[in-house]
Amino acid sequence: MDMVSELPEPQVLTGGMVLATALIALAPSWRLGLLALLLQYVAVGALLSREIAPVAGGVQLLTGALGCLILYPTLRRMDFPADSPVGVWLQVSRAGFRLAALALIGLGAFGTAAWQRWPDFPVALSTAALWLMGSGLLIPLLRPTRLWVGFGSLTFVTGFAILRNVWQSDGWRDAALWSGASLLLALAVALALRFPFFPAIRGDEPRPGTKRPRQR
Repeated sequence: MDMVSELPEPQVLTGGMVLATALIALAPSWRLGLLALLLQYVAVGALLSREIAPVAGGVQLLTGALGCLILYPTLRRMDFPADSPVGVWLQVSRAGFRLAALALIGLGAFGTAAWQRWPDFPVALSTAALWLMGSGLLIPLLRPTRLWVGFGSLTFVTGFAILRNVWQSDGWRDAALWSGASLLLALAVALALRFPFFPAIRGDEPRPGTKRPRQR
C-alpha cells in the first residue's frame, strides 16, 4: 500500500500515457514505437494500481511487457524501415496533421470525461479509457500499415480493458481473461507481420535482404 501511495498523481500518469500514445502516432521507427507502447503500458498499470487495485495494475503491466516481448523478435527479424525520407516541409505537415487529429481525440476524451461523470468511475480512468480507444482507432487511419495497425489495435484493447476493470471487475479471473486476450492479440499482430495475410502497403515492406518466410 505504501508503494501505491508513492506513485505519481493520476493527472501525471494520465499525461504520461497521453504522451506515450502520441509518440506511437509520431514515431519514425518501430523501435521507438515499441518503446512508446511499453511506456504506455507502464503508465496504465500505475494508474490502475493507484485508482483500482495493485493487482489490476500489476497484471496490466506484466501483460504489456509480455506483449512487447512477443512483438520484439518478429520486428527485429523483419526490420521494418523507418518512414520514407521526404522533404522537411512534408515531414512538418505530416506531423502537424497527426498532432491535430490526436488533439481532436484528446478534446473529445477529456471533454466527455469531464462532462459525463459515471458513478464509481474516476475521472482519470474514464479519460484514459476514452483517449486510448479513440487513439487506437485513429492510429491505423493515420498510418495504414501492418505495423502501426497492430500498435493501434493493442492501444484500443488497453483502453477497453480499463473500462472492463472498472465496470465489471471480477478479481483474478477477470484480470486473467483480459490478459489472455491481450497476449493473443499481440501474438496475432506478430503473426500478421511475419506472415502477411494481405498485400503490403507502400512503406510496409521489410528492408531489402531481410529473410522472408517461404511462401507456398
